[in-house]
Amino acid sequence: MVDLLDLADRANVVAELAEVLTAQHASAELPSIDELRERFAPRPMLAPAVQVVLPATAVYDELLEAA
Repeated sequence: MVDLLDLADRANVVAELAEVLTAQHASAELPSIDELRERFAPRPMLAPAVQVVLPATAVYDELLEAA
């Protein structure tokens, strides 16, 4: 029971999980936490590869002189 509450909170799927649990209860099925985790667990977001090109420090000196 605690695992279900934790899953609902972490994945922010309270309403969706409640629907699935209600359907399982209506059909006299016991919930499987492993199956529910697979279905509702948050997926890690993949960050895109970003390449940052830093300018030479002399550019900053030029900016300071212009100010």
